[in-house]
Amino acid sequence: MADPARAHRKGRRLLRICAAAALGLAVAGCGSSNLYGVANLGGAGMTGLAPVSKETVTVAFEPFTGMPGNIADSLATEIATQAKANNITLVQRVGAPATYRVKGFLSAISSDNAANVVYVFDVFDASGKRLHRISGERQAGVSSGDPWSGVATAQLTLVATDVIFQLDVWLGGGGQ
Repeated sequence: MADPARAHRKGRRLLRICAAAALGLAVAGCGSSNLYGVANLGGAGMTGLAPVSKETVTVAFEPFTGMPGNIADSLATEIATQAKANNITLVQRVGAPATYRVKGFLSAISSDNAANVVYVFDVFDASGKRLHRISGERQAGVSSGDPWSGVATAQLTLVATDVIFQLDVWLGGGGQ
């Protein structure tokens, strides 16, 4: 006789895998008309160095897709803190000119009463051409119902640190 709890865990794990795959497919299709032949790297990381010197770069983060507003605000604060620590100049006003625009897609996935945050950040130049992709996943805390309920500031700090570190490396700053 099959263990119902084990079957439930397997079902939740399958749901988590399917949700992550769906997020990946959705993001891969986002703005595909603006990719100008750039291959989808599937989160592979480096696409080459940024074509502009880090000292002259400005970066604008677009509003995040897939997360509640209050959590998005917390992540934006963490990203700003990390960017300042890495000497990356952020453009704070929506729609203001910037060397690069970054679009973030995030999803919280619940599994066995815990949550994971899956994220993809695409870096675009001023013409809309995707130049670089940053992706990852972080374990979050216990969640009941809404997986975002298990995501605390500590996990958002880890996401922000990873995103800014990878952006800094790409910009040629070495992730300092």
